[in-house]
Amino acid sequence: MMALADEQADRAPTAPDDAEEDLDDAAQDEALPPVHPQLQAMLSWAVQQLAEAQKPAMIPPPDPMAGWERFAAMRLEWDAQAAVPLDMLYLAYARWSTSHSEAVLPERDMLAWLTERGATITTGTFSQLQTVAGVRLVE
Repeated sequence: MMALADEQADRAPTAPDDAEEDLDDAAQDEALPPVHPQLQAMLSWAVQQLAEAQKPAMIPPPDPMAGWERFAAMRLEWDAQAAVPLDMLYLAYARWSTSHSEAVLPERDMLAWLTERGATITTGTFSQLQTVAGVRLVE
């Protein structure tokens, strides 16, 4: 019976040996050729150049003054007899800016631009409503 047990032990499958696995890994490492240092440096440079080329371009923010000037060219008429309430003018400009993805110019800068070009800002005695005289808002 001992002989039979020995025979069955010889036929039983054995688990892979750790040493055999290490040999397989070493064989795979040897299959890949070593990278020449010069080639490695060139590949590193190429990857760096590619990464820099893929950085998003810096887009300058919109210039509010340029947007205001486009609005003024499209929607304002200069007429000494005309006047427009400041609130109405600024609201029309702000709506236009929003619909054209433009930054809105601050009111004081808009008023300075208008007065430099001959418009006058008047304030009503009782209502305190400000009006821009010399300008007509065109729809």
